[in-house]
Order: sequence, then structure tokens, then C-alpha cells
Amino acid sequence: MNTALVLHVPSTEPFVGEFRAQYDPSASDGMPAHVTLIYPFKPSGEVTSTDTKKLGEVCLRHRSLDLSFASLGRFPGVLWLAPEPRNFIASLAHALAEAFPDWPFYGGTIADFVPHLTLAHLEGPDAEVRLDQIEKAFRSAVDGHLPIHQTVFWVSLFDRSQNGRWREVSGFPLARG
Repeated sequence: MNTALVLHVPSTEPFVGEFRAQYDPSASDGMPAHVTLIYPFKPSGEVTSTDTKKLGEVCLRHRSLDLSFASLGRFPGVLWLAPEPRNFIASLAHALAEAFPDWPFYGGTIADFVPHLTLAHLEGPDAEVRLDQIEKAFRSAVDGHLPIHQTVFWVSLFDRSQNGRWREVSGFPLARG
């Protein structure tokens, strides 16, 4: 089964949870609100103690993050909330990808890492029109509540267990400060 390295951002859940539950398949599979760093990562049975040691070392070279979510972005078929400061998140993600070169961002299907929290991921010929509607509804729902803040103290390793549900199996602390 697949694993993922993510920044878990529970403070966003009251604002994004309803949208993710309806429009993000990973939410219905148990993945909480998050910013993905590496997905897919190693299959769960292949994550070794050497890997977890290396993950811990990489994470401790990066400080905890005070994130702010204030703006929306789009990819084809995807509506997302943008975390800031993006450069710190990207630096952490690039360090993890460098430490595990066999596990690039999104399996190597994307050229550049863009930190984001997915609100909706749709497919089909009317996906963009539906995303326009979802974006409008989300903007209305969070009016006056942005930015959302979250301090992240660790990188979470999530495993997609045998029943197809995501669960957090480990956390790797970031340096304090």
C-alpha cells in the first residue's frame, strides 16, 4: 500500500472539511486536511528503520512552520488553498525528494512542486464549471475567516492501510524555533 509524507493542518478542518468531504476523494478515504510533501512515497512494507532515521534527520534540518492560508489556486480539475510561506514548504519537500530520489513529487508526473491544500479534485467535461461553483461557495463560507493559521511541528507519514483508509503511522519532528 502507498504512503505519503504530509504536513497535517487540523486548524483548517472547520473551514475546509465540508468541501473536502464532498469533493476530495482522499478525504473520504480518511486523509485529513494536509499539504502533501511527497506522494506516493514508499509502499508501507518497504519503509525501513534506515528510512525513518533519514526522514528524522531531514526534518530536523528544517524549522517548525507557522503557516497561513489566505488565497485560492487552481490546477486543471483541482481547487486548492495556498499555504504561506511557500518557500519554506518547498525547501522541506525538495530536501525530502533529494534524500529519497526514487520517490519524486507525484511520482515524477509534475515538473515543479507547488504547496497546496486540496479542497476539490474533480474529473470530467464539466469539472472546471463545477470548480467555479465550489470556489464561489467556499469564498462565501470563509468570508471574514481568512487567513487560517497553523503551526506545524512535524512531518506526518500516512499509510493507506489494507482497507483503503489513510492513517497516520509516524511523525518526524521539525526543529523548534
